[in-house]
Amino acid sequence: MGKTGVLLMCVFVMATSLKADSPADGKWEAKIKTQVGEQTIKLNFKSDGDTLTGTVSDGRSGETAIQEGKIDGMTISFKQTVDAGASNISFTYTGKISGDQIAFTREPFKLEFVARRAK
Repeated sequence: MGKTGVLLMCVFVMATSLKADSPADGKWEAKIKTQVGEQTIKLNFKSDGDTLTGTVSDGRSGETAIQEGKIDGMTISFKQTVDAGASNISFTYTGKISGDQIAFTREPFKLEFVARRAK
């Protein structure tokens, strides 16, 4: 193998071994207004391909793992199930990443909010 072949092989190995972090990866924070007052939501995400894992934390429900997390380009989605006393409530989040912000919609009880990357 000549010098060019060795160089190309090195570039390929370096490119495949350097896995870029997803724009969703990291810690995020949002202040939302609810029927029971203002709440802070903390989100922590880690992606692996098109799979998103992580947690959602708020003052009322504590920290819960996200479920069915997906990432598609700059769009993320996941579910969160919280204990509501006599039953559980499942929330579905859909978010669009733009720089250091994610614009979210949460269902049911439609709620729109913006999370910002935590510093």
